[in-house]
Amino acid sequence: MKKIISFAKTEAFKYLVFGVLTTLVYYIFMYGSLSLLTHVAGKASISEAIGQAISILFAFYTNKKWVFEHESNHVFLDFINFAAGRVFFMLIAIVLKWWFGDVHPSILMNLLHLDFNTSMLVFSLFIQILNIVLNYFYSKFLVFRKK
Repeated sequence: MKKIISFAKTEAFKYLVFGVLTTLVYYIFMYGSLSLLTHVAGKASISEAIGQAISILFAFYTNKKWVFEHESNHVFLDFINFAAGRVFFMLIAIVLKWWFGDVHPSILMNLLHLDFNTSMLVFSLFIQILNIVLNYFYSKFLVFRKK
């Protein structure tokens, strides 16, 4: 039991918890906007941008305050640095969503044997898992590093 409690206090565990919460925020806004933009051209990439943008704001606050417990007088610069990494990964996700959601949706639908919305949901989960791992290392070693 002590090991479980000890692990729950680690940075990696907190990052995982807030990563899951960030993913939940992402899904709520991404899938919600995907559902609202039913007849809009480019709906997959637009909904991806909305979900990613809101989840970036949520992730910055939670990572700074609770995960890395980063004290800084340069909150704006910290945010710019944090957002730069997130935006880079967001752009990759948008391109992937555009390619597999707007240009060639049948690839994922045939591969997964699912309808369009469900295929986008599964593909988004894959993208988010990759984002969580890459962003942990980016945040830990570049944004919220210990001085």
